[in-house]
Amino acid sequence: MATQDQRPLSEALPPAAALVQMITGSWVSHAVAAAARLGIADVLKDGPKSSEELAPAVGADARALYRLLRALTSVGLFVEDEDSRFSLTPLGTYLRSDVPGSLRAAALYFGSEELSRAWSHLSHSVQTGHPAFDHVFGMGSFEYFERHPETGRVFNEAMTGLARQRAAAVVAAYDFSGLGKIVDVGGGQGELLTAVLKAHPTITGVLFDLPATITSAQQNIAAADLAERCALVAGDFFAAVPSGGGAYVLSTVIHDWLVLLCQS
Repeated sequence: MATQDQRPLSEALPPAAALVQMITGSWVSHAVAAAARLGIADVLKDGPKSSEELAPAVGADARALYRLLRALTSVGLFVEDEDSRFSLTPLGTYLRSDVPGSLRAAALYFGSEELSRAWSHLSHSVQTGHPAFDHVFGMGSFEYFERHPETGRVFNEAMTGLARQRAAAVVAAYDFSGLGKIVDVGGGQGELLTAVLKAHPTITGVLFDLPATITSAQQNIAAADLAERCALVAGDFFAAVPSGGGAYVLSTVIHDWLVLLCQS
């Protein structure tokens, strides 16, 4: 039988307090996004600093910044010493832009105004079965990214960071060696496919995604020295996917289109 310390915090709290915690949960993600947007973790990588020292470096008001830092200290991103200086924790390190597997872009995207506005219309999706994003912006998310390249860039970087967190586990869990050619459908910047190809030097790959994404992925594939083993193909998987694959990989893709698939 689990002890109280082992139970989820929502079960350890009185019901009303647990519900308040759920209701205000978005405050944490927005605070994390604010820290990512200001680049606080990049400034703290060289050692602890007070809010007064940080403020001019990140373009913030020192008193307001102190409150943000205290709030994020309470959830484990920073620690505060006796001189009111803040340092990164192992958790907070992933908000740096220069660490392998950085989640800074994910914090920026999931805390963005666009996604916040879409989530605020979740009831529309529940009532109609149609995406809230399309309802709010008058177009699908990928068309929006094409028209707003900076948002699209942040989205691609966010997906790359998240894929990097999963890639090692996927490669360790599954033997791709006898499959010949791997087609990664909706593979984004190619992070997962890159990991698979590096782990299995005898196979080849096809990265398949929308034209704008494929264009931006070329540099990543070249940097991984996989240009000769990995073809980059642009297209729409609702129309067709590249043929000849020994396996077809869809990672964090199907959920994007669940409503459309159910309606078709």
